[in-house]
Amino acid sequence: MIQQFEPDTDIARHWNSILFAALEVYQHIPQDRIAEFSYNLLANLLAGKFQAWAVLDDRTRTIKLVAITSIKNDIGDLPYLFIDCAYGYAPSNEDDKRELIDRMKVFAQNRGCVSVFALVTNPLAENAARKSGLVETSKIFSCPIGG
Repeated sequence: MIQQFEPDTDIARHWNSILFAALEVYQHIPQDRIAEFSYNLLANLLAGKFQAWAVLDDRTRTIKLVAITSIKNDIGDLPYLFIDCAYGYAPSNEDDKRELIDRMKVFAQNRGCVSVFALVTNPLAENAARKSGLVETSKIFSCPIGG
């Protein structure tokens, strides 16, 4: 079962799971910046600038996967839904992942987006993205700045 968390009810109830998922994905955040990151994440979720999604176990309704998205408009003025992070608490099957992407696509299309986009940084995430129906379209290169 897929659920998009509502800012006025679900975000507060599931905040610990959302924050844990984000911090697990963004492990590079310096310790002295975690409070600021957490505050900004919560503010953006409550303002509707970010969206939080969950794959729930059909029987127990426990969270199997959390994803955070946002609508971006910074590449050629074409809006797209960006999957900022996805973190699995328990195994989820391909059908769960496909259903999640399908729900995200409907959400994005209703807001004028032309695509759903995600960056992956490890082989497990790459495999999950492929199984969910996302297609690799580019290679991204970067270099860290600072310590």
